[in-house]
Amino acid sequence: MKEAVSLRLESETLNRLNLLAQATGCQPGSLMVDAIERYVAHGDWQVAAIQDAVSELESGHARIVEHEEVERWLRSWGASVELEPPSCG
Repeated sequence: MKEAVSLRLESETLNRLNLLAQATGCQPGSLMVDAIERYVAHGDWQVAAIQDAVSELESGHARIVEHEEVERWLRSWGASVELEPPSCG
């Protein structure tokens, strides 16, 4: 079931939305619905990925590399002797 909502946009954003709608032959409302649906889907995916990673870490099965090791490796890029990538532990 669809429900009506209202929101406030900056004038410049609304102008850009209207120009995009005109250029694509879409209604501004359709573009907003599409954008919000994509944003929410991405947010759902991101939250699930973070929860999975935390669960894996808490279970002791996570493959991790210490930040300092990654930083040391990245700093070696372009040097005369580039370090091997750190291994996951």
